[in-house]
Formats: sequence, C-alpha cells, structure tokens
Amino acid sequence: MGKKEQIMKHAEEFLNSLSRQCISHCGKRFSAVELPVFKKFLNYRVKRELEFYRLCLEHAVLLHEAGTKLTAQDIDEILEESISIDKKLLRDIRFLPLRIEYDYNRILPLRRKRTELQLKLFYRLLEANSSEDFSQMVKEVFTKQQYLDINNDIVELYTEEAFIINSSIKSIIKIDSEVLAHNMFCSMLDVGFKLNREFSKRLFNN
Repeated sequence: MGKKEQIMKHAEEFLNSLSRQCISHCGKRFSAVELPVFKKFLNYRVKRELEFYRLCLEHAVLLHEAGTKLTAQDIDEILEESISIDKKLLRDIRFLPLRIEYDYNRILPLRRKRTELQLKLFYRLLEANSSEDFSQMVKEVFTKQQYLDINNDIVELYTEEAFIINSSIKSIIKIDSEVLAHNMFCSMLDVGFKLNREFSKRLFNN
C-alpha cells in the first residue's frame, strides 16, 4: 500500500469513527423517525468529505512531484471543485425528507483555511521516506504535538462548517435545526479532539 492509500485509509477510519461516535452521542436526542434520516445524512456527508480529502491529496501530490509551493491559486482551484462536491451531496440527499443550504459567504473562509491546512498536512506526509506504514510516515515528519495541533485545527474548522450547514436544515419531519446544529457542534468538537488524541497516541506509541 503506497502513501496515498495509507493516507486515505487513515482519513476514512477517522471520519467514520467521528460520524459513528457523534451519532452515538446525539442519538438519544432524536426521535425514532429522525434518527435513521440523520444517520443517512451523515453517511452521505462522510462520503463527500472523503471525496474532498482525495481532492486535496491529489493536489498535494502534484505540488510534491513538481517541487512547488502551495499558492492562493491552488486553493482557489480546490475551493471551486469543492463546490461541485457540495452539489453531489445535494443530489445524494434528494430522497431524504430534509434539505440544506450552503451559505458560502460564511463557509468558504473556513474551508479556505481548512484546505490550506489539509494540503500542508498531506504534503508533509508525502515528504516521508517511509511508505509502508502510516505510523512511520507520521513520525518521520511530525512530532506528536505538531501532528495533534494541525489535526485539531482541521477538526475545529470542519466542525464550524458543519454547524453552518446543519443550521440550514429544513425538513418535513420535526427537526429543530438550531438545537441540532448546536448539539452536533459540541459533539463533533469533543469527539474529534478525543479521536485525535487517541489516534496520535496510537501512531506515536505513547
């Protein structure tokens, strides 16, 4: 398994764990009707977030292979492509009894920062000589605290963006989008930071 595959395997494990634990934390607040709908919604979100990760990774690979530095134009290109991913999510949920809106005036500044961090993270990992083991890749280019810090920053920005999207939910079933967004924000932040600590401890063996 090469570097790209190792990176995406780790990303998928993290996002699936984040989604699963957030549902577990917030599930009791949903009715028997709401919970299956929101589970499906989060599954679609994870699917499209992984697509965004792959997009960032492919750009990081191109930059790394060319030996060039990240520019504002690179980020602009990714942001433009990310909007296409958003449209795919809207198509994904068309048969669910809910709708969302993207307030890009609020979302894109957060996504720009997250994209920059995501690219820097991936670029550093691609600089590692090791390619067989993700843990070795990480330890070769990051200290434990550096790795934890950049991933916590990414989680925080992702959570803030999710809060904006969740706040926009409109549904034919009874969902208080403000309460939902607040609960999910707190849960995602707590769970995301906890997972980052757990994953860092596992990767650095301490």
